[in-house]
Amino acid sequence: MFILNKKLISYFLMLMFIALLISIAAVSVNVAQAAALNYLTETTHSVLIGTVNTIYGAVTSGSSNFLRTKNQGYMVMSSASNGTEQETSFWSEITLDSVDTYIMSLKIDVAAKTSISNSTQKIYLYNYDTSAYEEVKSSSINTSDTDVVYLNEVNSTIAKYVSATNLLKIKIVVTNTSSFTASFDYVNIIYEYQPQVSNRVVCTYNVDNATLEEGTISANNAIYLKDRDASYFSVDSSASNKVAWNSIVTMDQPRSQIKTLIITYSGKYSTSCNNSWLSLWNYETGNWEVIYNFVSNTSTAIVRWLTSDPAYINKFVSEFNDVKVRLYNSASASFTRDADYLNVTIYYDTSNSVKSFSPDTLELDYGTISSGGVTNLSAFDNSSVVINSDAANKIAWKCQTTIDVDRQYIKFLTVMTRVKVNTATNSQYFSLWNNSTSSWNVFRTHTSSTNNENLIMTLTDPEGLYKYISSSGVIKARLYNSASSAFTRTTDVLTFCIEYGTVGTFEFAHLSDVHELIGSDNFKAIINELNNSIYPAFTAVTGDITDHGTHVQYDQYITDKALINGTVYTGPGNHDVRWWNANGKNDWKTKIGDLYYSFDYSGVHFVMMDSTVNLELDEKFGKAQLSWLSNDLSSVGTSKPIVIFAHHPFKIHDNVTGKAELLDLVKNYNVVAFISGHQHYYGYTIENGVLWEYITYIKDNTSQEYTTVKITPND
Repeated sequence: MFILNKKLISYFLMLMFIALLISIAAVSVNVAQAAALNYLTETTHSVLIGTVNTIYGAVTSGSSNFLRTKNQGYMVMSSASNGTEQETSFWSEITLDSVDTYIMSLKIDVAAKTSISNSTQKIYLYNYDTSAYEEVKSSSINTSDTDVVYLNEVNSTIAKYVSATNLLKIKIVVTNTSSFTASFDYVNIIYEYQPQVSNRVVCTYNVDNATLEEGTISANNAIYLKDRDASYFSVDSSASNKVAWNSIVTMDQPRSQIKTLIITYSGKYSTSCNNSWLSLWNYETGNWEVIYNFVSNTSTAIVRWLTSDPAYINKFVSEFNDVKVRLYNSASASFTRDADYLNVTIYYDTSNSVKSFSPDTLELDYGTISSGGVTNLSAFDNSSVVINSDAANKIAWKCQTTIDVDRQYIKFLTVMTRVKVNTATNSQYFSLWNNSTSSWNVFRTHTSSTNNENLIMTLTDPEGLYKYISSSGVIKARLYNSASSAFTRTTDVLTFCIEYGTVGTFEFAHLSDVHELIGSDNFKAIINELNNSIYPAFTAVTGDITDHGTHVQYDQYITDKALINGTVYTGPGNHDVRWWNANGKNDWKTKIGDLYYSFDYSGVHFVMMDSTVNLELDEKFGKAQLSWLSNDLSSVGTSKPIVIFAHHPFKIHDNVTGKAELLDLVKNYNVVAFISGHQHYYGYTIENGVLWEYITYIKDNTSQEYTTVKITPND
């Protein structure tokens, strides 16, 4: 990522690289050796019913395709006699992405209704140990949509239902004493497992925006959607008793890498209303498509829809990695929708380097460990740390890990833990230690649950990561919550996952047109600011360091330049070698050094070119220099980002010829910017993803302007 900051008038330009980019005394300490894990500890996958094989009854409308979303579009079956009662039943065989050994959670979600009341729905799974179907869930269903959920978190039990070739067979049976029709709206098989894929990553995006379609905001704004904390984004219904708004999330990952897309929403209503319709924008049809409908009343609903179907991911994620979410409902009278939480989470296979780490310490600020220890946090295996609350009904653990990757090259940091409580508690606060402020920063506020839930926080700002990763690679996380009475909290896993590249995060300063001796005072004022406020990785000066190219002016530049802390790279300008200096470029070589050269910094290749005579007069860089550039780039490779400096921009003479010549030479390389000066004013264009920028002058500019350029390892 390129960010240019112009003093006084700030410009923020982002350019994506093609190939890349409070202290509380602890009362208990548990220590282990931090481990660099081979894989991310947990991944979530969804698989859908494929072929429906009927046993009793017949499909009269719809198909298994109707079971992929919960949108009141049904696969309908008419019952038939099984000899003792009326029955609809079917089975389907599904292929999982994981072998049985690694699956730690299996959930089956079925939404259905029948034409008459008092029907019984049963879910069966085929037991490969006994070679027979086994009933795993039984529930009554009636004439309105009923959700039936089977959940198993015992690996040894789940393993019985998965064959040696990763097959799972499911049978769904509905019975009644009288003839009936069964309408199946939704069947989703969700399993969580230990991925044996080295590049699998999870990333979560908090939604903080909403475009209102129907209704009026009555409390707060869409920023309140970021956390599941019972603090609401409230919207009163319109005159026609409707509320509708939509939100958008732009992800950093391309849709081709996404393996699972998860949409989670939480909220409630001031009174009972018609069902709520959660929709995603279908980029293929250009319409909203309902993915989940749910009951709207005064109770808080937490809904979660996910898909691992590439066809669904492709139509719900745009080519620019956008996901648009919409929530609509209506009623017969006025009402208020209180929306608490909206989140998009993805599991994806990245092309970048990935490492995951387990914690090496577990400390308690509040509570006591009743079982387990820090080693139980290293794997997603349902082997947990169990902590009882203290006398004040509080629990807080804090853990740290030490990573072996230079934080400068880290693109994303994701911290994930899996927790549940045994009774209702106050919200949980998931935090990271801020090394800049020496305090905990809360990244996730989440209402608690008696079911296992993944709490995930992702930092996608590489520059901001510096606050939370120490110079020695230490990352600290904390989870705190309290209650009105004693409670127990169970934590299964804590994982620190980093995604990193070959380009680091750094900032350099760009100055131009000093025109010594005239600009000496301004130059020194800027140097003072660089040394005391900016601390650039290096400084680049793109020419016209002198006004007439005299020895006195060169010497003054050398004296002033020596005041800059750090390395300075200087390129020639027309005032340095052309105008009043008969010795021209020879004086430059004697006083300053090479006219053109290159250097590398933190994964980026920089080229300082000489544009002073050939480009200005003949509109070309010259054959010798272009030949040198060709040889220089041949050793760089086609993926490393390249930044080119020169004094003159191509704006001079509307220089089409020279620009085309340069572009032809670098067309197979990853040139991301051409940075220059000369014009004595600021300007830029972006063409084909390349920044062409020229900055203003120092000379007698009382504003003392310059730019800083921040580079981060974002793609």
